[in-house]
Amino acid sequence: MRVTVSHSSDGRSATIVRPGDGAGRSARAGGAHAASTRGAARGTQNKHLSQADLATFFSNTATLLDSGVPLIKALEALITDDTFSNSAPTLEALVRDIQSGSSFSTALSKHPDSFSPMVVSLVRAGETSSTLSPALERIAENTEKRQETKAQIRQALTYPTIVAILGSAAVGFLMVFVVPVFEETYEKAGMPLPLITQVLIAISRIAAKTWWMVLGLLVAAALLYRHFRQHQRVRALQDRLLLRLPLLGPMVRNIMLSRFVETFGSLLAAGVSIKESLALTERAVHHSEFAGMVRELRLAVARGEGIGSKLGEYRSLFPPLLTRMLSLGEKSGELGGMLMQMGRYIEKDLKQRTQRMSSLVEPLVTVAMAFVIGTIALAIYLPIFDMFKQVE
Repeated sequence: MRVTVSHSSDGRSATIVRPGDGAGRSARAGGAHAASTRGAARGTQNKHLSQADLATFFSNTATLLDSGVPLIKALEALITDDTFSNSAPTLEALVRDIQSGSSFSTALSKHPDSFSPMVVSLVRAGETSSTLSPALERIAENTEKRQETKAQIRQALTYPTIVAILGSAAVGFLMVFVVPVFEETYEKAGMPLPLITQVLIAISRIAAKTWWMVLGLLVAAALLYRHFRQHQRVRALQDRLLLRLPLLGPMVRNIMLSRFVETFGSLLAAGVSIKESLALTERAVHHSEFAGMVRELRLAVARGEGIGSKLGEYRSLFPPLLTRMLSLGEKSGELGGMLMQMGRYIEKDLKQRTQRMSSLVEPLVTVAMAFVIGTIALAIYLPIFDMFKQVE
């Protein structure tokens, strides 16, 4: 939750005022000690901050710093916020480290589960250039954008996934339990069966005998994937397949492009060197093929080559239009600014693709499930219809 700040007359407390919250919360000099007491009651194990909490944490810290609150008092104020009740031990550790003489970036680096190397580098660059507040706000904005993108994709896939699961369950129930009942009835009646019904009965017999085997294989495959998914070869195969899927592949590419340009651009804008920015971006993209591309860019820069010329070799990952834009920014000395513009362009394109995918996938899945279930129902009742015609 975003906050505004008010100060006491003696300047020793910072009050977080939420929208619609008349009283607010005060973090006085003893606030960290009180929060530590609550943290001890919860246990000594630190809980890392989620992505949503990270965006709120850095945004609120930037707001407090802009209001003239010292960093330590700002962190103490945030510790008392219910938003960070689960991760208060981590924030308390930050306060202790800073009080003992560590810089903010050094304190953050001691909690890699919550703060990535990219975040630490952005904070360190902000400290060095005395632009800590804008750096924190930039981290919050990037984190919020990623959360929004995930939410959009999750929303687009939720309905088709539910329909597919329920439809598959219905088809399985019909094939294993319903069709055998009609098969027995037709055998007793000695009724001739049309071809579609014979095929359905044959499939039903196989499903009734092997459903447990299929279910066991699916569970085993899921367990194996969960165990080996972080293996380098498995991860590389998965990343390669995702990029080549229809509809989903272009979205995955745009997500990785957005992550690349936002991370690289933010680091450059914060004053981090190109080599270090590329090294941190390589670790932040979380995709084997894009990480390989960034690694080659880093090596090319070390050899004195241009980034734009090297990107031309990765047309399947980096569109030619974006390559030309980046080359222009590189030549004009405005690479960071051009990356930010590219990020906005990619974000807009990703939203459009998400909306198009949602509008295509939802009716396709619904129609496909309706067609399958309708075909099964037709095959089941077609012999009865034929019998009625013969009686007439």
